[in-house]
Amino acid sequence: MKKVLKLLILLTAVLALFACSKKEAASSNEIVQWSQFLDPTIPLYKLKKPVYDEYLKNNPMPMPFAQDTGPALYRERAQRYLLQGKSGYPDFLEGTLEQVYSYIAAGMAAPIEDLFNNDPDKDIFAKSLVDAFTIDGHMYAFPNVANVRLLIYRKDLLEKYNLQVPATWADLVNVAKTIKEKEGINGFMFTTQTKEVRAFQEFMSFYYTLADKIYEVKDGKATYVADKANFAKVLQLYKDLFAVAIDPNSKGQDWKAVDYGITGGQVAMVTDGPWIWEHMTEDPARGTIISNLGVAPIPVPVAGQPSGTYMEVKGYVINPYSAEEKRQNVYNAVKMFVDKPFIELEVKYSSAPSIRSDIKSETEFGQAFSDNLDTGKVLEFINWDIPQNYIIDAIQSVIYERATPEEAANTLDKQLKDYEAQAVVQQEN
Repeated sequence: MKKVLKLLILLTAVLALFACSKKEAASSNEIVQWSQFLDPTIPLYKLKKPVYDEYLKNNPMPMPFAQDTGPALYRERAQRYLLQGKSGYPDFLEGTLEQVYSYIAAGMAAPIEDLFNNDPDKDIFAKSLVDAFTIDGHMYAFPNVANVRLLIYRKDLLEKYNLQVPATWADLVNVAKTIKEKEGINGFMFTTQTKEVRAFQEFMSFYYTLADKIYEVKDGKATYVADKANFAKVLQLYKDLFAVAIDPNSKGQDWKAVDYGITGGQVAMVTDGPWIWEHMTEDPARGTIISNLGVAPIPVPVAGQPSGTYMEVKGYVINPYSAEEKRQNVYNAVKMFVDKPFIELEVKYSSAPSIRSDIKSETEFGQAFSDNLDTGKVLEFINWDIPQNYIIDAIQSVIYERATPEEAANTLDKQLKDYEAQAVVQQEN
């Protein structure tokens, strides 16, 4: 029986290898991109597709795109890329800043500064975003999305109960508590599911109102510089909100509880990004609620303290194992994805801050994110896969009452300090 099982496993591996080689062969004269640009499951697809078709009519690409757009989830996309990318498949993919760091560490991100510096449009793109992907003089990704996390709130509910937009953490707890008591909905919502990247990002949004970084990275070495007292303060905020403003059954929820909660009327306030506006195209019934949403800076611990928040940057990474003769065509394909017609669509329908200086937001909602872009803080150049799991574990320990905020902060402090030696991204040659 064991021999049969081994043979089946071997046969499966061979078939998978054969399928992969067939897929590579099929892609030799086409460009394979893994992103949400033409993913038919996302709301903007119906709006993008006609613009994309018209664009290609006027600007024909030397090589066509393959049908495969890769896994929909960022983490699964990253895992698959790191597993199979050395086969040269896909040619390029979209990733978050943290994932790009991992790709650089694995030698899976091609430097593109030579192509970019010779690009006549290079000065159109926000310098801060280009800098985010430039490490030791090498540019490893072409920025396509930037946003910051801000407080999104139901203007109608605050007006109904004569409540002010929360400016401090105490305000946030009190306003969220009032709305939960009077409306019977969650006054606030966090993402708290295990291994959910959004949970880490939300935590960092509040942490950045207290400190600029967790590690100091210099000369190829990471030094742990965080104060565990700041971790305890953020974790206390989680405890306070879950105690009075969030239904206990909402523990361990994923990003959908945040996004669809605020746009569906089950949640009054969240820390979220500009993509919330995109739900208007996904479900017109949510339009009334979405058009009544306000945007404000992340509340701060103490009145008058400067606000900071997590900045999310996404970019397109070119696979260094993609065929050399395709490289210019692949770069041109990436450039097409961030050309004016498509960024205009993104800005108009998702209200994302524009990465291009020649495009401005058309909505008050979107402009609020553009106005607060300079409060965003970019993560340090380290491998965040393990630290983000430590942080999510600390959140869960507090909300499930396995530890006090101080106890969870002590554990987190030790874990992140111990990780210091392996934190820096070591690049493969």
